[in-house]
Amino acid sequence: MFMSNRFTPETEEERKRRMEEQDALWAICGELEQYYSEKENDKSLSTEVEMLERDRISTALSRTEGNQARAAKMLKIGRTNLIAKMKKYGFPSTSSR
Repeated sequence: MFMSNRFTPETEEERKRRMEEQDALWAICGELEQYYSEKENDKSLSTEVEMLERDRISTALSRTEGNQARAAKMLKIGRTNLIAKMKKYGFPSTSSR
């Protein structure tokens, strides 16, 4: 199919329809943003704290190659506290190095 390089001006009706479609899309984007914002706020504080703890523990263990003593030091908590949290969140038990 051959397409011309010439610009074809929009008719007033086409422009109006395009603007309505853009407005509708922006409205949908706003509704989606509000929906996901509300979903994030559905979590309780304790759930968010648990998610943060799991993530921080996982990162520390990864950076220290599973060394619990070094991971605990990185997290600024005691090793026994780290082990208890690992057990609470279902991390596999590993021996400290």
